[in-house]
Amino acid sequence: MARVGREMEKQRRRNERESARQEREFRRQIQTNMKAAEEERARWAVDHFVATLNAISSMHREAGDWVDWTAVLNKRSPEAPMRPPPPSAHEVEQAKAKLANHRPGLLERWGLSKATRRLEEALAVAVSRHVQAQQSEDSAHERALLRWKEQTARDEEERSTAQAILSGDVDVRSQMVDALNPFAELLARHGRVAVEMEPTRARIRLSLDQDDIVPFEELSLTARGKLSRKKMATSKRLAIYQDYVCGAALRASRELMAILPMHQVVTDVYTDMLDSATGHMVVKPILSVCIPHEVLGNINWNRADASDLVERLLHRMRFHKTKGFSPVAAMDMPSED
Repeated sequence: MARVGREMEKQRRRNERESARQEREFRRQIQTNMKAAEEERARWAVDHFVATLNAISSMHREAGDWVDWTAVLNKRSPEAPMRPPPPSAHEVEQAKAKLANHRPGLLERWGLSKATRRLEEALAVAVSRHVQAQQSEDSAHERALLRWKEQTARDEEERSTAQAILSGDVDVRSQMVDALNPFAELLARHGRVAVEMEPTRARIRLSLDQDDIVPFEELSLTARGKLSRKKMATSKRLAIYQDYVCGAALRASRELMAILPMHQVVTDVYTDMLDSATGHMVVKPILSVCIPHEVLGNINWNRADASDLVERLLHRMRFHKTKGFSPVAAMDMPSED
């Protein structure tokens, strides 16, 4: 009896130890999963931070497809579709010949054969098929002709638009800007765009948010995969914001010159700034830059730094490394001479 009691006690202790072991393993697995999830969140946060800085600093590197209005003007419409030849009447002719050559025999005269009726029915079927084939070809030709007329009308409208654009029609050029909406990405980044059009040049007024578009903290991963946050240096934040402002101005000019032939585009960038005299925020220009058309093809946009490029162009900009932008006067439109 005592031996049975000791065995039961041993089994109870084994069960307790196993239960404790499973509990430790369960807690260890939870901690491992939580650590992995935390590391994944940290990696995502850092990747998002890096992607945000790249997007802010590379606004100028992309632009819409170039529209060749001369090619549009010279585009030829397709020739009108030719009516196809009528469908073959071979089956009808064969049926007619068989019926014409048929001579009713004795059985048919006695009403014991329906050969003539079958030949007549075969001819009727052949005629019906021929008519249907002709109607089908006529319908297909009418549809092709309708598509050709629609395409010709579109081509003529495009050529008329191209002629107006190439001749410097300000109204048509403005309508094309509204229709193609080349500043969609700039507007998506909380910007506002207005264009003052001239026959061979234009002025863009680009209103941007303040420098809070640039993060105030830098994110990175520690050696153990944890998320590290530290305040971004003021000079670094302002330098990134300068790249954003200059990149946005260059991007706006590139987008406009991609859809319209322009000799030059002046882009003025405005933002809210503190008026120290009144203590109120007022909208003031902080950058005015002119981009001649001939400059576009000489720039390696994938490697060019936006701020450095603006410095080489005709521009007005006052920027201090630790204070940021100061207001400037928008430049006059340069002479085309």
